[in-house]
Amino acid sequence: MPKLSLNASKKTKHTPAGEIPVDWGWSNLREIVESLESGVSVLTENRSALRGEFGVLKVSAVRSGKFISTENKSILPDQLHRASTIPVKGSVIISRSNTLDLVGSVGLVTENHPSLFLPDTLWQIRFAESAAIEPAWINAVLSSDPYRLRLKTIASGTSANMKKLQKPSLLKVPMPLPPLPEQRRIAGILATWDRAIETLESLIAAKSRRKQALMQQLLSGKKRLPCFSEPWTVRHLGEVAENVSLRNNGKFSWDRLYAVTKADGMVPMREQVMGVTTNNCKLVKQNFFAYNPMRLNIGSLARWQRDEEVMVSGDYIVFRCKEGELEPRFFDHLRRTTQWHDFVNVGGSGSVRVRLYFKDIAPFKFPCPEFKEQKALADFFDTIDRELTLHRQHLDSLRTQKRGLMQKLLTGEVRT
Repeated sequence: MPKLSLNASKKTKHTPAGEIPVDWGWSNLREIVESLESGVSVLTENRSALRGEFGVLKVSAVRSGKFISTENKSILPDQLHRASTIPVKGSVIISRSNTLDLVGSVGLVTENHPSLFLPDTLWQIRFAESAAIEPAWINAVLSSDPYRLRLKTIASGTSANMKKLQKPSLLKVPMPLPPLPEQRRIAGILATWDRAIETLESLIAAKSRRKQALMQQLLSGKKRLPCFSEPWTVRHLGEVAENVSLRNNGKFSWDRLYAVTKADGMVPMREQVMGVTTNNCKLVKQNFFAYNPMRLNIGSLARWQRDEEVMVSGDYIVFRCKEGELEPRFFDHLRRTTQWHDFVNVGGSGSVRVRLYFKDIAPFKFPCPEFKEQKALADFFDTIDRELTLHRQHLDSLRTQKRGLMQKLLTGEVRT
């Protein structure tokens, strides 16, 4: 990131837009908005619009200050006459109807999109030329944490899931307004951070796709690592792994109780059922696998990697790889392939199952190399995973730094 020359703001004043520098102005959105346009609901196909086709934006087209034009659906031909509002360069699109977490999400339109249209769940904010407004500044303010909270607060609706912004409430929102050159400088600084974040996001996505392609080739035996030539055999999971039902029986207390999630693997169980014993919970040792039999088909399977033992609900399935026959890390990568995904979605029986016990996954058939090659493959993919983890940590750090910088720049706490 480039070094920035920033100065602390010395004199401030209190306004409806917050504590801002004395040489800044403020205004309600109503005074700087030329128009607030919405689209209409139209019937669509269940696919994105191809090049040259007409599409209607999804509500997910705005997220975290970004306008994502590819988030759209193709409009049915007989509905095209009803569509009207297109995204125009220099406007800010805002989600007027969404979940509580996402209502009020915004995105800046940086080019015209004549073949795309707004639905009735999105508004387009266009600014008066006489208002001395940099749209990227308004987009940055509305996407900042304090304003995200403000927009959630003014959203209305009786549903716990869906909330709506009303025009009068939105137009009353006060905005800090630095001099136009400063608006542009701040927007430019934040754009630099956005480019760095987007570059790293693209790198992570590309490396993740490459990993998936390599997994499909190397874990199927279609391609081999150097120095390995022994033929693979086809094995069933039940031949090289076994169900484990070790019970806790008072060994550990609630603080060792874990659950399995798709996103985070094994995590501490947050909810404790008072008065219920942990005796029936199942023990999980290092490199054991655990899963909820009702959630395996959505990917909730995890390998416990730490030295200390923990426990999971007695309803969970716990299994381990047979020593010297199946390397746990090899299987941990294998179960992320489409081969495993396709199998668990039909439970090996050709039909979708609600619960998948070990006997249901034991028939899983896969090409299996010798144990030494399994370890080499696991080492190879572990290296890729460590690299991806470092990239994701860097990305989290950049996002955190940007949020901190936004807070200081958008309030005038520091000046450009």
